[in-house]
Amino acid sequence: MPALVDLLKKHRVKLVGTLFAAPLSKDAGIGECQKPELRVIVYGSINDKDAVGTCLSDAGMYLQHPTSVEYDSRFPYVNPQYLVRPGGEMPRIDELRVSDDEQGSQVSERLNEGVKSELFRILDTVNTYEGSYEACSSPRLASRLKPHQEVALAMMIERESGQIDGLKFPSIWEALGNHRYRHRITGTIDTDPRPMRGGILADDMGLGKTLSLLALLCCSLDAIEYLQPPPDSPRTTLIVTPKTTILGWETQIKTHIKHNQLRYFIYHGANRGKVKPSLVREYDIVITTYETIRQGWRTKDGLSTETWYRIVLDEAHRIRSRSSQVFKAVSSLKAHVRWCLTGTPIQNSIDDYGALLSFMQMPVLETKSAFDYWIASPVKRQQPGYIQTLQALVAATAFRRTKKTLDSALQLPKKVERTELVHLTAADREVYDYFKAKASKKAAELSGEAQDPGKQAGVDTTLALINILRLICDYGERLLPKSALELWRNRDRHVDDVIAAPWERCQVSSLGLSPKVIALVKNLEREQRSTSRSGLMPAKSVVFSQWTKMLDLMVPVLHSNKYDFVRLDGGSSLADRQLMIERFTRDESCTVMLASIGSAGEGIDLTAANSVHIMEPHWNPMLEAQAVDRVHRIGQSREVIVTRYLTVNSIEDVCVTLTFPSNYHTDGIVVRSLGPRRQDSNHSAVVSFRSKVTGRA
Repeated sequence: MPALVDLLKKHRVKLVGTLFAAPLSKDAGIGECQKPELRVIVYGSINDKDAVGTCLSDAGMYLQHPTSVEYDSRFPYVNPQYLVRPGGEMPRIDELRVSDDEQGSQVSERLNEGVKSELFRILDTVNTYEGSYEACSSPRLASRLKPHQEVALAMMIERESGQIDGLKFPSIWEALGNHRYRHRITGTIDTDPRPMRGGILADDMGLGKTLSLLALLCCSLDAIEYLQPPPDSPRTTLIVTPKTTILGWETQIKTHIKHNQLRYFIYHGANRGKVKPSLVREYDIVITTYETIRQGWRTKDGLSTETWYRIVLDEAHRIRSRSSQVFKAVSSLKAHVRWCLTGTPIQNSIDDYGALLSFMQMPVLETKSAFDYWIASPVKRQQPGYIQTLQALVAATAFRRTKKTLDSALQLPKKVERTELVHLTAADREVYDYFKAKASKKAAELSGEAQDPGKQAGVDTTLALINILRLICDYGERLLPKSALELWRNRDRHVDDVIAAPWERCQVSSLGLSPKVIALVKNLEREQRSTSRSGLMPAKSVVFSQWTKMLDLMVPVLHSNKYDFVRLDGGSSLADRQLMIERFTRDESCTVMLASIGSAGEGIDLTAANSVHIMEPHWNPMLEAQAVDRVHRIGQSREVIVTRYLTVNSIEDVCVTLTFPSNYHTDGIVVRSLGPRRQDSNHSAVVSFRSKVTGRA
């Protein structure tokens, strides 16, 4: 293998190989050859691990986890292609080992891990543009762009121009001469190709995509005033965004655009009745929500009937499901230019990217069937040349820089990530073990029922039990739904079915604080003391939880400890959100914000804070990353401390194992369907839980 030879030449490594005889096939004839399996263990210096991983990745080779008997256990096991959460450690080999009876089925799925890793590596490294790019400098702008934002602006102006020749940035069309152009993906030859006006601005969260886009709008308006197109030509930009980020856009406009230099209208809620849809063209920008667009699409009225100059989808990953009404609604909108803003263009599937290309009306690859034929199928089969195809596609359609690649230019303050390990109280451990036993029993029963559609109720019950275990980790009995609490209090009876019943919260009499809340209060006190003694700006902390009931229980604790705080969750109105964010930002006495991770994870600036507390691991780690980047982003002037609270020897270990590898774009999780429903992280949790508790997989 050339790659292994290259590895030996470049690095001080030792290779130890073992040749395994192939299992005899039932259909094999006498004397028929069977291909053996060669497994190679790589030994080397821990300091060379990243270089070794890169060398193998470049050759299309991906390290698999060995069994515990294959390597010398005196040496620590590290897989450089398996990224570990910040502050974490490489899992033990016995936690990663695949049982012998699974080896065959795991190989192809593991290769998919490599494909996923390669895809994210391409996304993070394909746009490496250096030097300066002279983009427009609009007199409307009140803020100065950073160099990486100037490059993004130059790219967007070029993409919107519709030019095909003489470009500075990659295009989907390659000039062949004599007015002939070749599609870089399909090889199609065209003499009058349709350009892709727009693209995906996929810069890492917190790098200022909004300002780059606003600069583009200002330059476009300057050009319109200079060129004076026909009066009926569309000039308005429609920005579609989650409800929670509307105020963020308004704040960004007020911050970065000079007064009265850009007219905008928020088409949402009661505002919709203040202007007819046909009159919104009088504004430069119209800001609305995905839900508003969906409703208008269903009723065939509202903004869906207008023609726009430009459509911008903020948090564009929300349209990743082609079957959703939101995807269909925004795709039906008429516009000259289409942009997607998202730091996570791919979350679960290569088709997430395909959905964005469909919205952008990507030449030749607009339909799902075309995308599957040219992109998805070759990637899944690891067809020769698929990496080069992906590189060409991403370079021509997306533009992404990460905090890591821009580290020296950005000079962001340091981000320190730590884990606070807590232990359940004896009383909470008793409750936990009771429900754990029930969950493990149900999970074990599913081993022989996974393919039986009639057993979906068992999956639902197990998922409910898993969520109960997670609630206990946060606040013991006090977070339990009423049905679970009744089951616990009547545990000598046989009432298993009550677990899957609709949940109602129930207050219990215990007044003790949970270990997590005790640890949180101690950390908040330490943060406050550190700044008060030094005379610095007061420490400000954002406390995230996915459970609103958890936020409810923390409110009296903060009150009793004399903290001045605000709370942000899904029930907050836009007006209340604005007031709370402004107070947290400007009032030095307000030092804590309680926030649900879903309501504050997108589109708001929380750089007034310098500490982030995440009370429990989330099944979707991208939500955690988005939440942290509300604080650690451009505009932050202080070191940011991120504290994650983790209950030892609990279901939260499974959450971390399942989610964080995919968060860092290297290792996917093998998901085996437990029924006819979709494969998702919760079903993956059932499989992992069954393996962890029962020793089966």
